[in-house]
Amino acid sequence: MRILVTCFEPFGRDAVNASREAVALLPDAVGGHRLEKCVLPVSFVRSPEALARACSEVSPDMILMTGQAPRSEVCLERIAVNWAISSGPDNDGLRAAGERIYPGAPDGLFTPLPVDSLASALSGRGLPAKVSNSAGTFVCNRLYYEALHRCAGIPSLFVHVPLTPAQADARVPARPSLPATVSMAVLRELISMLGDCNPAV
Repeated sequence: MRILVTCFEPFGRDAVNASREAVALLPDAVGGHRLEKCVLPVSFVRSPEALARACSEVSPDMILMTGQAPRSEVCLERIAVNWAISSGPDNDGLRAAGERIYPGAPDGLFTPLPVDSLASALSGRGLPAKVSNSAGTFVCNRLYYEALHRCAGIPSLFVHVPLTPAQADARVPARPSLPATVSMAVLRELISMLGDCNPAV
């Protein structure tokens, strides 16, 4: 199986992005699955375009998207919402005031992958992972909705990884974090499970 694994460039004042740090540590193949890694811009406009190009070039069997969030565990996102709102600008300076991503499309789209059983299996192996029901309304959610809406024939999942300790310590107050090596270990184990998944119809 060929899996497209995406991550994001640094955002705002951060010199790194936790998702990029974790994905960079992944090997080129996991459990017989070939990984095609792609770094995306933190941009409402350019990230969906970059995803479309990557899918065209790679022709993946599955898409695993990653982003960062101030959380204590790696979060498997259940749903993407057809809505874009941001309290601040993306890396292009664009601020989403609150608009539908695709007018006339469903309010929300669910991943066809079994996030509950995946998260349970990861936790059962002592790895910090759980299911999340909100990917937010920023660029991460925008990308996730794009994948589920425009690439509906390809099973897709978005995962938020915690900030790195250095990122978390630089914030006031400090935020939850995980070392990139731990986030990578969760992603690696998750990828090894994906080949056995039977996507929901």
